[in-house]
Amino acid sequence: MKKRKLINRILTVILASVFLTANVQSVYTVLADEDYDDYDGGDYDDAYDEPEPEPEPQPEPEQPQPEPQTEPQTEPPTVAPAQTPAAEGADSATPDPLRPASFAGVSFGTLKEGDDIPLPKTIVISNPNKYDVGLSGGITSKSSSFQLGELPSSIPASGQVRVDVKPAMKSLSAGDYSATILITVHANGQSMDASQSVSLRVERNQEPEKKGSDGDEPDIEPGKKSQPASEEP
Repeated sequence: MKKRKLINRILTVILASVFLTANVQSVYTVLADEDYDDYDGGDYDDAYDEPEPEPEPQPEPEQPQPEPQTEPQTEPPTVAPAQTPAAEGADSATPDPLRPASFAGVSFGTLKEGDDIPLPKTIVISNPNKYDVGLSGGITSKSSSFQLGELPSSIPASGQVRVDVKPAMKSLSAGDYSATILITVHANGQSMDASQSVSLRVERNQEPEKKGSDGDEPDIEPGKKSQPASEEP
């Protein structure tokens, strides 16, 4: 009898547990259905997921600013001045300014008395102008110590002429001789002079000293001249 009562109590506890479990499950199902009805679209499981963080806005890369373009400045066209027609008979182009002739000076060096007259030397006269020029010239000095050869009447444009210069003396005497070679060019109503020097030095010959009969120099008192030996009567 006691055994049966114990079994009945155990069965009662088991049934109560089953009943309670069933009720709890029913309540959970009802609550879950209500939450599902309140969720607006999407999966049920997504309703309880944590919201994902919004991505932070990334700064946009700076765009390079285009450099301002400057328009090239154009210079105004140059207007050439009007040229007046040249008068009849006049040259269309103005000639270059007249320039003097060019040549080098002459030196005959140093000679001794009694030497031969030196040979003539040649000078080259050049015309630096780009047109023909007239030519004249000669030797200028106080004495006629030198002579200039015959000059041509003109020199062509950028041309040259050669002329000789020579001493004019017949014999060489001691002294310094100098003169000036003057050359003049003429063109377009103008004239230009050019000059160079010509020189010659002649030295005196030294006389040999007189000696006595014995080979020694005669004794001469200061301030006195030697007297020739008197002849005995």
